[in-house]
Amino acid sequence: MALAKRLSGPEALAHLQRAVHVYRGDFLDGVSAGEWAEARRAELRRGYEMALSAAGAILANSGQLQQAVQIYEQAIAHEPLDEAAHRELMKCWARLGEPARAIRHYQRLQDLLRKELGAPPAAGTARLYEKLRAGA
Repeated sequence: MALAKRLSGPEALAHLQRAVHVYRGDFLDGVSAGEWAEARRAELRRGYEMALSAAGAILANSGQLQQAVQIYEQAIAHEPLDEAAHRELMKCWARLGEPARAIRHYQRLQDLLRKELGAPPAAGTARLYEKLRAGA
């Protein structure tokens, strides 16, 4: 991510999109190769998640909302419990003039978190939902 911080938006986006494109799933998925492989797998997953998040932010900030939606959906498919990606996706739907879609997404997220973690969405996510419901 240090590279992305030094580059301009479009330049950074190009690098991030390449990084996202080359990630093909967990390193040595399904192979028990020891702690070194688990550490590398976790490192690569974090890098992929960071690249998705940064690319989504650049796209959303530059008004490329449909592309940002695709990136955030990809992030959620990769890590369904990534609440930050869910929040950003909800914001994109709202900015695209589809607050009802963002509200429905929140409700699905709420069900997922309850089922998987036995917990409600984070306070920031709940505030965003309330703001969307209020029509702000």
